[in-house]
Amino acid sequence: MQHKIILFSVFAILIFCLISMVSAVPAAPSPTCHITADVKNITLQPSSSCNFPTKRTLSAYYLLQSKIKSVSAIQTDEKFGITCDQLYLVNKEVSIRTYDDSRDYSKIKAIEGEINFAGDECTSGIFLKDYNPPALKENISTETAVKKTIFQKIASWFKGLFK
Repeated sequence: MQHKIILFSVFAILIFCLISMVSAVPAAPSPTCHITADVKNITLQPSSSCNFPTKRTLSAYYLLQSKIKSVSAIQTDEKFGITCDQLYLVNKEVSIRTYDDSRDYSKIKAIEGEINFAGDECTSGIFLKDYNPPALKENISTETAVKKTIFQKIASWFKGLFK
């Protein structure tokens, strides 16, 4: 009789542990896109905590309400199942997150940079990966801008090889 109670207890503990161990599924892969957008509103979101699957602190981030002016693909693949043009529509307003605290985003009126959709069990959305202030690009010739874009595509291709 005592063996049955011990066996039942061990079995119940194992079942409880298996149920409480939930593996979160990350967001489906999405293309990396280059956008230009007008920033309509900027809010600094405070740091917070997430208790799933384990407790962790999420950093503060800027949320940029932006209206997309142009979109082009930087890194795409058939496995994504969607293109940059389908994912980020021109003239559509989107919320873009950035965790970059090296600059003050509070006065930015426009952005140009790489974005992609990502997420996990605590946070998801469109993330700004590489930001270039458009004001700095006004003095760059079209030829230089095209060369830079080609270089960025080649660099991202090499980065993809080593992932």
